[in-house]
Amino acid sequence: MKTEKVAPPRYRLHKARGCAVCTIDGRNYYLGPYQSPQSLEAYARLLAEWRGGKLDRPEPPGGPTVGAVCLAYLKHAEGYYRKNGEPTSQIYQIRSALRFACEQWNSLPAVEFGPLRLKMVRETMIEAGLARTTINRLVQNITAAFRWAASEEICPPSIPQGLATVAGLRAGRTEARETAPVLPVAADIVEQTLKHCGRIVGAMVRLQELTGMRPGELVQIRPQDITLDLSGCAVFRPENHKTEHHGRERQIFIGPRGLEILRPFLNRPPEAYCFSPAEAFAEHHAERGSRRATPRYPSHMARNRRKRKGTPNRAPRERFDVDSYARAVARACERAYPVPPGLGDEAAQEFRERHHWRPNRLRHNFATNARRVAGLEATAAALGHSEVGTTQIYAESDWEAARELLRKIG
Repeated sequence: MKTEKVAPPRYRLHKARGCAVCTIDGRNYYLGPYQSPQSLEAYARLLAEWRGGKLDRPEPPGGPTVGAVCLAYLKHAEGYYRKNGEPTSQIYQIRSALRFACEQWNSLPAVEFGPLRLKMVRETMIEAGLARTTINRLVQNITAAFRWAASEEICPPSIPQGLATVAGLRAGRTEARETAPVLPVAADIVEQTLKHCGRIVGAMVRLQELTGMRPGELVQIRPQDITLDLSGCAVFRPENHKTEHHGRERQIFIGPRGLEILRPFLNRPPEAYCFSPAEAFAEHHAERGSRRATPRYPSHMARNRRKRKGTPNRAPRERFDVDSYARAVARACERAYPVPPGLGDEAAQEFRERHHWRPNRLRHNFATNARRVAGLEATAAALGHSEVGTTQIYAESDWEAARELLRKIG
């Protein structure tokens, strides 16, 4: 698709004043004597600022406002936080943070936005019921916006330096609510859920639990990305992964048990995805057809063919994504553990939290088991973490090992 090119604003003579002028969005910028070196230099500088998006609107008398800083940073972030041509989830977090800042201080000059006003924005987040960790991330996003603005000379560097002095909220020392830690899924709950998964989603669950890969990595497995080695294992190198923008390589090792699960899905073209919603959809309908009790009358089949859309609006795709995989697991959880009738809203929510789970929790299962067998360093490498401290978030402490140690030396 061709994009329309916008002609740059012209350098011209202002006859009434006898000087050079350039008009942008109805505003005249007077550049000095016409055709003088000073005016040509000022024109070149003005064009550079115009191309950089700094002259979208004239600044108010008190300098750029908080709203102007947030808008400029959002434009920058929408172009910066992208992967494979699509915006990343960071954009939605930045929008949420900037919305809180603008709701209170949109027209305030940016030079007057200091630590105390940032704390007032944070109090609004607490009153809105956001979790403590979420609030800390949003406050960091606001500080990052003013740090970027200072680097672009939109506001003085003293503003982000002052905002950086606002420390994050600490657990137990704030009224912000706390979130429960993400824990591994109990083995019996996983097994019960698997009874209600189809063949393809069930294989995805088992493979993820055995390898610890992220859901976003699991859904993009293709035969061409799998390499067998002499030890009987396989190496999966995903085309895209979470830390690729840091220049890191991601290798996921698949052991004999995982390879046994994966092997039936490798009999396809090298560039085709192993786990396909279209294939799962076809298998589901074939299974329903095999359980059909009434005969397939020709008149009924002809009527169904007439009713069937040639190009349905929601046709199954050729590959899962993170959301469709999570929805498939959620539906299996609902079938495996339906909410008992008669429960109130709070009791029903508590029941779901105990029995329903999301695929990312399987990484916690893998990390806990791997830590017990091989320690933190090997577990960090398997999970794709550059720091062992990150792995400790996923790998639960082995309390049984600590108990056995104290039996021996305590």
